[in-house]
Amino acid sequence: MTKQLPIAFTAENAFKVQQDLKTQSRRLITEMGIAGVITAHARYQVGDHLWIQEPYIIYDTVSPANVVVGYYSTAYYSGAERERAKVVALSPAEWAKFKARKYPHRKSPGRFMYKSLARTWVEVTDIRAERVNQISDADALAEGVSKRKGQWRDYLSKDDFPHHCMSANDSFATLWDSIHVGRKPKPADEWKQFINGPYAWVYTFKQIDPPTT
Repeated sequence: MTKQLPIAFTAENAFKVQQDLKTQSRRLITEMGIAGVITAHARYQVGDHLWIQEPYIIYDTVSPANVVVGYYSTAYYSGAERERAKVVALSPAEWAKFKARKYPHRKSPGRFMYKSLARTWVEVTDIRAERVNQISDADALAEGVSKRKGQWRDYLSKDDFPHHCMSANDSFATLWDSIHVGRKPKPADEWKQFINGPYAWVYTFKQIDPPTT
């Protein structure tokens, strides 16, 4: 039986998956044995169906019970898309979790998204382990790095004082570090830096239709 599992993305990357601008995702491998031997098992396998968790907000409930109204909160959609209400029926278990939340109508990051709210599904088509600093420009593009004003984005720079990168590979390096270590890495996190080449699972995927049940 095909496994159905969640995978969390930022609003920007969820949008890029939906537009087929992102077909790969690298996930840090934290369990390493002696002499760099990978002791962890990949969470996802070829053939798994993954539902994309993206930031959202639920601002109302309607009768009958279990039905919520909200929208997917991303600046990469038009204003009309952001504000258009989405009416979704949660499962009984999801409804119980929703009602138990202290602030149920607060904007939520993707990792807290309920499966019933998912609108984007992908199928894993390939998996491998690789040092992140061995990424090719082609794979950096598959990761969804983009340009700003004709220049490769530096994801570590601030929007009000942007820097640029020389290649898609360099742009991905800043994207990786912005996620895993930030602008000022703590000593305990330095091994995660792109330049130090930590291992990651490389998942390649394609969009599929949501399940009917």
